[in-house]
Amino acid sequence: MVSRCNTPTSARLLRTAAIAAVLLVVSTAVTVGASRAAASAAPAAAVTRLRPAQVAPDALVDRIYRDLLGRPADAGGLNFWATAVSSGMSPAEVVEAFIDSAEVGGAYEPTIRLYRSAFLRPPDPNGLAYWVKTVRSGSDIDAVADVFATSTEFRNRYGSLSNAEFVNRIYRNVLGRQADETGAAYWTGQLNSGMKRGQMLMAFAQSTENIRRTSVSARLSLLWVTLLQTIPGDENTAAWASRPSTTPTIDLIEEVLGSDAYRARLGRLFPVKHPLTGQYGPSAVTRPALAIKIDNVDGARPHIGLNRADVVYEEMVEGNLTRLIGVYHSQSPPVVGPVRSVRVSDFDVLAPYNRPLLAASGANPGVLRALRAAPVVNVNALKVDEYWRDSSRRAPHNLLTSPAGLWSHAPAGSGPPPVMFTTAARPSVGE
Repeated sequence: MVSRCNTPTSARLLRTAAIAAVLLVVSTAVTVGASRAAASAAPAAAVTRLRPAQVAPDALVDRIYRDLLGRPADAGGLNFWATAVSSGMSPAEVVEAFIDSAEVGGAYEPTIRLYRSAFLRPPDPNGLAYWVKTVRSGSDIDAVADVFATSTEFRNRYGSLSNAEFVNRIYRNVLGRQADETGAAYWTGQLNSGMKRGQMLMAFAQSTENIRRTSVSARLSLLWVTLLQTIPGDENTAAWASRPSTTPTIDLIEEVLGSDAYRARLGRLFPVKHPLTGQYGPSAVTRPALAIKIDNVDGARPHIGLNRADVVYEEMVEGNLTRLIGVYHSQSPPVVGPVRSVRVSDFDVLAPYNRPLLAASGANPGVLRALRAAPVVNVNALKVDEYWRDSSRRAPHNLLTSPAGLWSHAPAGSGPPPVMFTTAARPSVGE
């Protein structure tokens, strides 16, 4: 798992909080827009374009894993990054953390520079994925350079040149300048003494001079090939070469994530709109809604898993205190809590959700009697064995549960919640 970001504070875990008898808080609102396909798509094909923020956090994080690491997200990484996104971290910041890691940037960027140095072109997505996987599996990048130097493409370009001619050509092709006399003499001597051309090629590709002059081009090539699954054209790389090497990486990422091409790709990958959030995922989530009663006093904080809820209600209880109902459907955090008891006010709140599961620590006898006739499925701690105590927290604020375990008790035929809210575009600052 790639790691970054501190645990969010409880204030950030709530999407919004307002004290009232019962107040509904809806998570990120979105809109769908149909537009003409990008020029690279099939002519006249209409596609839905989505902003990254319109994709459910767990679905977006899994896609970032697949695009940049070539594998599905592991459970720990998925929960970490989906929690970070749900807590306010931007998708661009997540991508930046990945490409700054040794697992991504440390494998991709040397390989991209090697492609450009050897073949004067960016890599194709399949070729890049193959060689990055080779490097990650333990092969030295120098060995990859030796393979490149024996390829037909490389031999056709450089094979007829003498060592001195090869050195001069590499200076021009890789560094964009004529060889200085001392450098030309040194590298020609190295080749004449038995150095492989692939070794010299790698030295130039990974030189400080080349890294500095190709920093923007290498990063944008990485983003295009992985996130857009597109090979940049010569006109793109020529334009990138003129951009300042100090351009912040986050600016390059936001440029790609905000492009029509990426938004159209998200529209193709995530065609299904979730009923409670208005965000999108790869397929319909058919499980029922799950409502979990969550403590909200000082001793209960930080909450666990609350910011992954689709909807959060805050209810006034005794002593001017409040309790929360987290309604889960599109996302499934591994742990939620601390869990507290059911109140009769919960039943009316949850009635529109198509018989959701209701999880709680228990209830007083009168509420338990009312629960039998309530429009919910009772999965509280007195009924199912899906709860445990966290010894690092003080009781009674230490009862936790697993949404996945609770969903396993859904009755046959249980269905998803209906569309509950009208969602719209997030307003711009000042609106």
